[in-house]
Amino acid sequence: MDDGQTAALNEMASATARSFSVEQTQRYAASVSDPSRMVQSYAGVFNGGDDLSNEIITRGNSARGMLWRLEGVDIPSPNHFGGLGAGGGSISMLTSIALARSDFYTGAFPAEFGNALSGVFDLRMRKGNPDKREHHIGIGNLGLDVSTEGYFKKGSGASYLINYRYATLQWIDKYLTSLGRLKPSYQDLSFKVHVPTEKLGTFSLFGLGGKNSEVSIASRTPSTWQYADDSIDFHESQQLGVVGLNHRYLLSDKSYLSSSLSLSGYQFRDLTEVISASDFSTRNIDESAFDNINVVGSIELTHRFNRRQLFRAGASLNRKWFSYDYQTQIDDQVFLFLGNDGRADLFQSFAQWRTTLDQRWKINYGAHFSYLFLNETSALDPRVSVDYTLDNHSIFSLASGLYSRSEHPSTYFIERVRPDDVIEEPNKSLPFTRAFHVVGGYQTELGNRVRLKTELYYQYLFHVPVSGNEQSTYSVLNSSDLFDIIFDNDSIGSILVAQGAGKNYGFELTIERPLANGMYLLGTLSLFDALYKTRVNRYLPARFANNRIGNLLVGKEWSLGRKKNHFLMINARLTYADGNRVFPVDLEASRSRAENVYQVNEGYQGRTRDYFRFDFGLAWRINLFNATHTISLDVQNMTDRMNVLSAFMTASEGSLLRNFKME
Repeated sequence: MDDGQTAALNEMASATARSFSVEQTQRYAASVSDPSRMVQSYAGVFNGGDDLSNEIITRGNSARGMLWRLEGVDIPSPNHFGGLGAGGGSISMLTSIALARSDFYTGAFPAEFGNALSGVFDLRMRKGNPDKREHHIGIGNLGLDVSTEGYFKKGSGASYLINYRYATLQWIDKYLTSLGRLKPSYQDLSFKVHVPTEKLGTFSLFGLGGKNSEVSIASRTPSTWQYADDSIDFHESQQLGVVGLNHRYLLSDKSYLSSSLSLSGYQFRDLTEVISASDFSTRNIDESAFDNINVVGSIELTHRFNRRQLFRAGASLNRKWFSYDYQTQIDDQVFLFLGNDGRADLFQSFAQWRTTLDQRWKINYGAHFSYLFLNETSALDPRVSVDYTLDNHSIFSLASGLYSRSEHPSTYFIERVRPDDVIEEPNKSLPFTRAFHVVGGYQTELGNRVRLKTELYYQYLFHVPVSGNEQSTYSVLNSSDLFDIIFDNDSIGSILVAQGAGKNYGFELTIERPLANGMYLLGTLSLFDALYKTRVNRYLPARFANNRIGNLLVGKEWSLGRKKNHFLMINARLTYADGNRVFPVDLEASRSRAENVYQVNEGYQGRTRDYFRFDFGLAWRINLFNATHTISLDVQNMTDRMNVLSAFMTASEGSLLRNFKME
């Protein structure tokens, strides 16, 4: 049924998974060559209503539950401007130029993937051209993009690919009103060296590095200050680096051994200072310094007994060194939430088997094991999937299993000072958060290369960290990064206990016509709900339960000119979603107390207005004998709609205002 444009590359994956191509990442309107933004057009995926974010929120789950892999190696979230422990940021450090076809999972993924609850982004880098040296340069509003690739020696098969990008939004900040005073800039570098040998197997060296910063300097004219943030200076910087070596060795014509060793480092700094209106002196009110170093070693064996039996097993050890320092001022009192360093190791192993009974039935089954040395907790997760091919045009699929995820190391080491000045780390014993997934799918071909795909799913999450305070409704399921955990839970003096739960369920519909004869179409609809349970067994609406999300993407390409080497390309995307979930503002209490008072005891019952945006792309490409030239225009949010991200009230005006974020 599938021509390979959407079927997952992983042979162990169920039909519910899918792959995506470089062409899609470059072509989809508003993707800006960012794979994270591109998959936000898939069923069940949303950005949380924040147009400046590339977070991958799947089926009502926080982006923190996403597993990121690069070249088969677990890595930190490879995004610029992301928070500690976050699953996204503003834009990917890995551009489409360096990508090969990769797999994306929104649930019920195979046994080889661990330490994830919501989905998996399994990114693959492409090899450089082994026969020809090629170069690329791109210049746009955001900056410069340069790449080069080619062979080391003709006929050897060895190749290289290097991509560098530098961007600064200062050039166009006057057109991006949502940035305010922020002056962000970033740069990144990615590379892959591929070396096949006759006797020693195939080696590949890959790497990814990025750094970004943003600065907001307040006006030194106090008469212009209207809100508290107007008297704040803010500085933030982030750096991420990943380098790895992969080796693949053929043991026989039926078996091969894959091994890898990788090193990644992450650094985050920020400083917030309040300015005195009298003499413009500054006072530090918030400062953080985070460092992580991960060394991951893994080995994997794949053996094909025959054309119907495939076995794969592997193990990995992730050794993490860290240093965390964070202090902030709340209500004129200084709190030290992190001030420690140490190590946290995670061991994982898996085994899985694929059996093809006949031309109709395919069964995958296996298990994943995880062990966290930090607190000696473990989890064993069995998984199974079944695909049944009804005819050449239709497939039924069913996948289910257990999934586990440890918290980010920083969460375990949040500190608490007792009245006797003894420092405690109350979160250190938290077990894995667990989830049960079941996904049923059906896909068929309607004709003229148009495919219909539907999925029903249910997820039940348990052992979820929630507030130990019975009066609090906090759950980590509603958090995006470490700062959400600190300010929503620890700042009120509560500890985390693994007594919460959650459930997500829904229906997804996809109608797709992959690119053919110069045209593509993708329409998706997601209807779902997400609830979370507090310590006192109350189920409440979850933060990421938008309930309804719809996308329509269409593109057309025409070949023009006498030699048909000129191409006009038009791409458009229409997105609609129910408004963001928020805590309702208690207007009367906020007015009387001159501060924002939220009705948190009923969960995220409030909503902002519905989300809507229309994006449009236009490109002109000229193919010459030894060069290709492309001029493109990507217009995002063409209707200039100001989508609401959150709601709050200013006591001075006594009215509800909205914080608008848009691109």
